[in-house]
Amino acid sequence: MGHAASSPEHVQGMTDSQFNALKMEVAMWYDNHKCLTMLKVLFRDHVVNERLSKIDKTADLLNDLVKHGHLNSKNLTILHDTISITEHFGLQHKIKVLLPSSSSFADVKEGNISKQFSHHRQKLMKFGMNLTPDNVTKIDGLLNTPYKEYTDGWSMITDLEDRQIIREKNMKVFTDSLRILEIHPALNALEDGMTDTQFNALKMDVAVWYDNHKCLTMLKVLFRDHVANERLSKIDKTVDLLNDLVKHGHLNSENLTILHDTISITKHKSIKVLLPSFPDVKEGTISKQFSHHRQKLMKFGMNLTPDNVTQIDGFLNTPCNEYSDRWSMITDLEDRQIINEKNMKEFSDSLKSLEVHPALNALQYGMNLEIISRKIQKNWKKIGALLGFGEEELNVIKWTFFDKASLEMLRRLMVKMDVYEFESIIVALELSKEKEIPAEILARGPDALKVYQAALEEGESDFNLVRLMVMGQENVGKTCLINSLLGKEFNKEHNITEVIAMTRSIVLDETDNTKWTEKEIDHKDEIKDQHENALASKAAEDLQKIEVLSSPEYTEDEFKDKHENALASNAAEGLQKIEVVSSPEYAEGPSDDKNRKPQKDGM
Repeated sequence: MGHAASSPEHVQGMTDSQFNALKMEVAMWYDNHKCLTMLKVLFRDHVVNERLSKIDKTADLLNDLVKHGHLNSKNLTILHDTISITEHFGLQHKIKVLLPSSSSFADVKEGNISKQFSHHRQKLMKFGMNLTPDNVTKIDGLLNTPYKEYTDGWSMITDLEDRQIIREKNMKVFTDSLRILEIHPALNALEDGMTDTQFNALKMDVAVWYDNHKCLTMLKVLFRDHVANERLSKIDKTVDLLNDLVKHGHLNSENLTILHDTISITKHKSIKVLLPSFPDVKEGTISKQFSHHRQKLMKFGMNLTPDNVTQIDGFLNTPCNEYSDRWSMITDLEDRQIINEKNMKEFSDSLKSLEVHPALNALQYGMNLEIISRKIQKNWKKIGALLGFGEEELNVIKWTFFDKASLEMLRRLMVKMDVYEFESIIVALELSKEKEIPAEILARGPDALKVYQAALEEGESDFNLVRLMVMGQENVGKTCLINSLLGKEFNKEHNITEVIAMTRSIVLDETDNTKWTEKEIDHKDEIKDQHENALASKAAEDLQKIEVLSSPEYTEDEFKDKHENALASNAAEGLQKIEVVSSPEYAEGPSDDKNRKPQKDGM
């Protein structure tokens, strides 16, 4: 599913050095992720094949795009679309940090529709991204005798394009040849979307459904950010509204995301009776098509009763406007700027004197706390402690509310905090789909969560963990050497070690960094903890960098000093813990001593 194509990413005032730094950052990212063969498939229509075959670094590929006019310092569109198509969204964060003043580099969202790459090229990319190593082996065996044993799926696609087995005009022949293989996800990526006739029928079914339920005024509120107000005011049928979405790139036969999200937000899930092939719509699905503000307004409207509308009408209008329905009232209040995203606190505060609590709660919090409470159920106490709850209060909540404890904690948090501070935290919890995200990150709000997710997408972190094996002839003093390093007294009566010594974990003494101590550690848990700590540390560092870069007092030298100091501090802290182990099998548990071979001591 996709979004409307974004306008070209024109960046004003970028210097040559900034542009070269940007190219280098992009090149390093894709090289580190071993993506050159993938990029060669993506840029095949932009770079002559003779040159493409000789390129062995991403930087050379980008320089070719520059040389032939596809990329320059004032037009980064092809980079924007490359990030979207390859789904390397973590790179966007890198670019934002590198170019903090470049607000015109628009956010890259999943499914953006590219004008830089043909539909055929984008389908090939989806095909390649869905191929498994087993799929590649199957296709290799089907099409080649003997096997070519491709290094990866992208090398195979390049070879098949070179041999004209894959080409735009014969894709049906190629896809039909693959049907005997069990490679459905990859094959589905090559299949065309619905026909124009099917798409038009779908639009008509959706339009008739919402018209029969008298929902046009509701949809006008929902699509206010997608359709110009002048056009919106003239639309009197849902089909015309859908056609406007099509005309302006928000909806097409291969991008039904906005319909999916519309059904979810309006809670018209019964439409599935008419559209059995449509993807399942689940309650609580978070929309990427509609802003958080727009979704809150929809929940506000859906909780308004006719009596609520009359109360608000009398409170805000003299004489009363006597609105035909709740959605017409919201439209009028938006037209008059009584409701706008920047003044929602003032608007909601003005309604507190009225008895419109369900609608007001939806407006203030804009989400179902029960859904969120279920998401945080396993670590709600940890989150609660981070947000200021005392241990005694958390225990009272736990033993009073049992399986509803996480929900009660959120309700109490709602009372304790300013509404918008509370909302920021809840949005972070709502956006979190991975239960492994540390509570410390969740509790810091949406910005921390976005940075943490970017750190995850980078896919790697450094650990200060070393494995060391001490080997030698019997009776040369391997065990005594290890004991000496640990500060233990020399034992003249030490007997020969008959088996491999048990794996030991050695760390620097916390009170004296010149001494080593032995520590019992579960290495699986330790590595997991280090990984989470590294990610959290990376997220914290990036957040600090963003704050410094956005500060009006920021200078490049000041940031460089801060950054270098932070790196030095992190390095010093990292050296505090060194794991010295003897066997990679330790994580599975030490084997029976009787089965071990003699004459090896390990740390």
